[in-house]
Amino acid sequence: MRAVLITAIFALAAVGQATGAELNRASSAPESLYQEHSRAGETADTFILRIAPRAVSYTNRTGHQVCGAVVQNPDGRYTIEMRTIGQGYRCEIPAEAQLYFVTHIWSAGTFSRAEREVPGYMATRNSLYHQDGRSERKVGTLRLW
Repeated sequence: MRAVLITAIFALAAVGQATGAELNRASSAPESLYQEHSRAGETADTFILRIAPRAVSYTNRTGHQVCGAVVQNPDGRYTIEMRTIGQGYRCEIPAEAQLYFVTHIWSAGTFSRAEREVPGYMATRNSLYHQDGRSERKVGTLRLW
């Protein structure tokens, strides 16, 4: 299965002068962690804001990014399968994803260039952000501390 690698700009500084091949190679197959389902009437924003703290807690505890494709079901509800490849600066989401969620291990919110190719959500230690390729906005505060 083709996958889109979500690569953080911060990782480029940490990795040094990595080649494109190095950035596109996963060290392991994605591991499914758990699934989340929206409640009746929840918007994508309220759903992701509700589930983000669990994913960020995992990232804070392990140092590994968590991500997944956000899928809208025929009944209007959202589902996401949270996955990890066990790395701090990369995460794989299915290539067919129309919307995604990813955690970042640092507290400043910055979407990478690769993350801007598809609309998505990013959770940091304190905040949740959304981008649609043209603009970025803060969705809310996670209040984990």
